[in-house]
Amino acid sequence: GSKPLQINSTAGFVSPGRRRRRSHGLMMRSNRGLRTTSALSELADTVAETGKSEITWQIIVGTIAGIIPFVVAGVEFSKRIIAQKRCEECGGTGLVFRDKKYFRCPECGGFLPWQSWRRFFTG
Repeated sequence: GSKPLQINSTAGFVSPGRRRRRSHGLMMRSNRGLRTTSALSELADTVAETGKSEITWQIIVGTIAGIIPFVVAGVEFSKRIIAQKRCEECGGTGLVFRDKKYFRCPECGGFLPWQSWRRFFTG
């Protein structure tokens, strides 16, 4: 008779141990325990190789390109927050009271409309 074809998987490390399984009416013993060791050693070798990467110009340019928007935003937001704190019309709250309602301050723009924690939670 012919033997059933067995394909060894490198993903056998998911559930280690010896098991018996039925394939086409035949009892076969699983070699997952052996595959687990080889798969884990292959994984360890791969991780060790990727840890030895070089810092290239692409990584440097990508890092700078990723950081610049946050730096610019931080500077611009800080400018608006400082302008709001110094605003004489709203007193730094970003809100002005007109016609029995609060509106954003027309002077500073009311970037962070804020009065108190009490108004925040009961508002």
